[in-house]
Amino acid sequence: MPYPEHKNAATAYDTVVDLFNRMIDYEKADRKRFARETKEEDLERFRNFLASLGSPQFHAPAFHVAGTKGKGSTCALLSQILTETGKKVGLYTSPHLDSYCERIRVNGELIPESHFAKEILELANNAGLAQTSSHYGFRTVFELLTACAFVYFKKSNIDVAVIETGLGGRLDATNVFGQASPLLPRSNFQLIDVITSVGFDHMETLGSTITEIAQEKAGIIQPGGIVVVAKQKKASADEVHRIVTLQSAKKGTRATLFAEDVVELESARVLPPSPTFPSGGMACEARLTEQGQLLFADTSLAKALRGGSHIECALPGLHQVENLRTVLTSLLAAEHYLGIRVPIEAIRRGARNVRWGGRFEVLSATPPIIVDGAHCELSTAAMVETYRMLWPERPVRIVAGFLRDKSLERILHALGKDLAIQRVYCCQPSSPRALAASEVAESFRSQLRVAAEDFDTVEDALARAWRELNPEHESLICFGSMYLVSPFRRALSSLALNQERDGTQR
Repeated sequence: MPYPEHKNAATAYDTVVDLFNRMIDYEKADRKRFARETKEEDLERFRNFLASLGSPQFHAPAFHVAGTKGKGSTCALLSQILTETGKKVGLYTSPHLDSYCERIRVNGELIPESHFAKEILELANNAGLAQTSSHYGFRTVFELLTACAFVYFKKSNIDVAVIETGLGGRLDATNVFGQASPLLPRSNFQLIDVITSVGFDHMETLGSTITEIAQEKAGIIQPGGIVVVAKQKKASADEVHRIVTLQSAKKGTRATLFAEDVVELESARVLPPSPTFPSGGMACEARLTEQGQLLFADTSLAKALRGGSHIECALPGLHQVENLRTVLTSLLAAEHYLGIRVPIEAIRRGARNVRWGGRFEVLSATPPIIVDGAHCELSTAAMVETYRMLWPERPVRIVAGFLRDKSLERILHALGKDLAIQRVYCCQPSSPRALAASEVAESFRSQLRVAAEDFDTVEDALARAWRELNPEHESLICFGSMYLVSPFRRALSSLALNQERDGTQR
């Protein structure tokens, strides 16, 4: 049955959300089958669907970003810097915090609900005509969203796209930058493939070893593209480099660049929360390595970085140093190979103006209340490091919830090494892949030997944590899943409003 058109944007958006919920029910109904198909399904049907739309993914040069940690921040920083140059930039990320529209942006502006609903319903209706065919169509909500992003970016006539993978890389719906079809070639399309830090995450789907996971991430590498690889964790760097190098040679890329060989970042320090940087930030000195100078001697950005440049970034934590290094290497490559000029002043403005919610987001400084979508070992370690640098003496109470495909043992190991945890309040994220709160609580008790209790909702978990929090001496952190960020924000706002109404203070 065709989906109806709506004149009212809110009603149309609700229709889309209803459509998505019914599609997501498929995952809930047969989770094992869906996981198996996610591993085995190739992208030919979806590529053909995009080809039927005129292959909008090839409208503008693209940065395609995969990785375990840092890909969202890397995309946000790339997008903001490119926007500061005066270019029209399309940004596609996932997941969203409050609205599906957050996933699709042009120059930082969310796709309007009316446009979003119109594009989604048109795409769903068009593909619905061919659902009985195995030749083209979409299979998941993410494929439908990805098609919507590419179509909207083309209609918006963007100059450049920044595209974040959803899961993995090789079989991710965003991995459609190869040859579209013999009838719709890539023409002069230009691509930079960016691989951020690789670690353990989504192991049910991507594999249980660094080798397997890195192979999935490196699956985004395309013939004729430029590959940029972030500095990796020492234990896995050699294997990640080996796999990327092999894949690049196999695909025939124009260049493969390892960020630590190109850019040096010195004197890095954490900036505390302030009016300029509400969640804190990071500052450092950036300069080219000798190898970087040899590679990019002819570009204006290389000349600006040769003697060093002071950069302040509104993304909090020292781990953002590596995301900045990756971004700078990508922009050097863009200027040298793609002709996309990026002045150093645009980099400074972009780094100061970038905002990326739900990643060590400081909701209150007194007492410190932080929400962080950290959901793997690497991002959890980064969260702990940032917290310890800002509030080294304060013990914490934690609201936590996770999805089933996370390596909880590794996450808790990263969490418990340097934090004085008072108590943990466990809840279940709103996702078909959520891990039961009781299982999470038991893991905290058995592995970290801390007091932990399970609750039905994040609201209930926060309410208890709020009552027990000592605001003079303790902090509160919510982490474990991006699906907790928005409910936690709302619940905290509600508690604060009730407290203000009652005339009490925290």
